[in-house]
Amino acid sequence: LTEAQRKVVDESLRLWEAARGATSLAQKARLVVVLLAHGKKEAAAEVVQSIKEHLTWTTDRGAYLAMNEPLVWGMNNISIHVACMEALQRVGGEEELLEQMKVWLLLQKQTRSWNQQVASADAVYALLMQGRRRAWQQSGHVRLTLGKEQIDTSSTEALDGVAAIQRSFGEGDAALNSRTLQVEK
Repeated sequence: LTEAQRKVVDESLRLWEAARGATSLAQKARLVVVLLAHGKKEAAAEVVQSIKEHLTWTTDRGAYLAMNEPLVWGMNNISIHVACMEALQRVGGEEELLEQMKVWLLLQKQTRSWNQQVASADAVYALLMQGRRRAWQQSGHVRLTLGKEQIDTSSTEALDGVAAIQRSFGEGDAALNSRTLQVEK
């Protein structure tokens, strides 16, 4: 970065850090990622602590965020929950909490059906990639079934804990009409 760009970044970080108590949970989760990218681990840990203060943890519903803030465009409770999970994962040391947050996600699937594509993608990402039991980092491969179409994952290589699978379907393909994605280990 040039000196001028560095000044803009530093001032932006200073403003974000100063306002972190008044920001939404989604903004706090993003702030953690930004702070860590700039080497500010202690500040990121403080923001994670603030996120954790919004958590409710019960034995029957897992851990979930008490969200009483207005939702912004493109965000929903599932997306915010997953963003906060990612913040906790990046700071580290919260594996049991992340597992309990997964329980809440699964219960949301049972009771609310993740009726938005973004919420579904966020939830699947969190279930596979967060916590101590990450499906992609365990031996073997994951079997994905979209409708009646099976998607092979055995040749996918994980890079830094993230794997990408791309499969295209043509017009008229039955998989395009499927509303069910099964993930099996």
